[in-house]
Amino acid sequence: MTGPEISQSVLLFEIRPQLQDMVKRYTSSKVMRHTIVEKTILLALDNPAIVLDSPLDENLCNLLHQTALKELERAKKAFSNEDLNNPIR
Repeated sequence: MTGPEISQSVLLFEIRPQLQDMVKRYTSSKVMRHTIVEKTILLALDNPAIVLDSPLDENLCNLLHQTALKELERAKKAFSNEDLNNPIR
């Protein structure tokens, strides 16, 4: 692991509580909040420009927002109206 990778990992470890606080605005589900935060961190690690470019807070907030929308849409599809319209017999 090189120097920049180490500093990015440390930085992302330090911002996890901030992301955990922000994600509460999207869902009350602890499982969904955890998933969204972890996927946001993985996406940030895959795209160093998000971490290295300023303003970091705004970049992470935008990434968290995009991730939350995708994950919530995925969850919505998993529990679609089609499934709800099929009564259990």
